[in-house]
Amino acid sequence: MKSINKIFGGIKIPWRILLPFSVLIGAYTGFILSVPAFQNTSFQDIGIGFEWWIFFAMLIITNSETPEESAIKTFIFFLISQPIVFLVQPNGIELFQRYYFNWFIYTLFTFPMAWIGWYTRKGKVFSPVILSFVLAYLTGHFISYIKLHHIFSAIFCFVLFVTLIFGVMNNRRLRMIAAILGLVFGFSVCIITYVS
Repeated sequence: MKSINKIFGGIKIPWRILLPFSVLIGAYTGFILSVPAFQNTSFQDIGIGFEWWIFFAMLIITNSETPEESAIKTFIFFLISQPIVFLVQPNGIELFQRYYFNWFIYTLFTFPMAWIGWYTRKGKVFSPVILSFVLAYLTGHFISYIKLHHIFSAIFCFVLFVTLIFGVMNNRRLRMIAAILGLVFGFSVCIITYVS
């Protein structure tokens, strides 16, 4: 338990680590997406789903000392990594021109989301509510990956779901609230999407 708490709140991520980390993650993702053998497998889900990016964002958010630092560092991480994902691929310029604008909009939203996300570690009644939106995403992704038979990605979503609950929330009641809300929101969205 202590090691999980240390990951989400007990390490320092200075700029000299964050900046090259952003470049490396972007380059790795673009490379993986370029390998034909990995198509339609769990390996390429890092460039398709949100689960890994949720993990990276929560690492930055929970290890920031202020909401301002959380917002700025998370925003910069995505601002650097996302273009690189496209540009390192063989047809990178074309992909960048076609798809990056939408990802840039997502990147802009990381600033307020990371600012708000910083409060998940405050142990207040709203903390598990904030975290539940992240958990809902993971729940939805888990269900999608099970349907696609992307077992490794499904396992990662499950492990990250549990890890965030125990690593970010600091008592049993808050953990239960976060887990229940995350599951309810996640399953509700999946049911609504399936029905419609």
